[in-house]
Amino acid sequence: VFRRNAENLTSAVEEYRNLIRASRSGVPVPKPLITKENILFMKFLGKNAIPAPKLKYVDIPLGSRKWNELYLQTVLSVRRLFQNARLVHGDLSEYNILLCSPSQIENAEEIRTDGEVQIALVDFRSTVHSRHEAANDYLFRDIERITSFFKSKNIRTMNVGAVFDLIRDPSLDDGQIKTAFLKRGRARPARSSAHMDETSGTRFSSSNQCEFNGRSASFGPQHGREEPRRTLTSPMH
Repeated sequence: VFRRNAENLTSAVEEYRNLIRASRSGVPVPKPLITKENILFMKFLGKNAIPAPKLKYVDIPLGSRKWNELYLQTVLSVRRLFQNARLVHGDLSEYNILLCSPSQIENAEEIRTDGEVQIALVDFRSTVHSRHEAANDYLFRDIERITSFFKSKNIRTMNVGAVFDLIRDPSLDDGQIKTAFLKRGRARPARSSAHMDETSGTRFSSSNQCEFNGRSASFGPQHGREEPRRTLTSPMH
């Protein structure tokens, strides 16, 4: 299966290399096969010749636990892309995240909370290195977009600034983030409760917050101050 890249040969080769780098770093992406002239060949994602749908058009009921799972997978994928591949997608949204069968993805999540749902990130034409001068701005914009989308699905999301910090913090691991997301997505604690998850070192309180290694992150509808919105153009190569 291929996708035609209309820009130039260099862009097709760069996208192919970005996909290879992402795949080797544990990010769920279509398997890149080869580039030839201005064509990028990738493994087909879908069923019975029908392409996997974009997340924007997936028919899942509002508030479903599947949205919580997809939200977690997306945040983990962005984090692995940043921490392991040293890349920032640069143009991430519900339009370039696909929903496919876990069997079609080499880096599918081993533990899924609700059914066989698995995301795949696509369209790596705007990707930049994490040391790019505008990498943090592009990362923040990516997080703003995915947070806005998942919030519209009536699930509890973290505030944008908190996700930005978690993705950039090298001291955390996937296990800690999974524990926090999964516990917060399943049930609200009693108003007077607070407890520590010993396996992850994550502390949960009664105020829709959790602490990673002593740092607080909020979930749910946010009414406090967040970092200002940024207006950016697409990354230039």
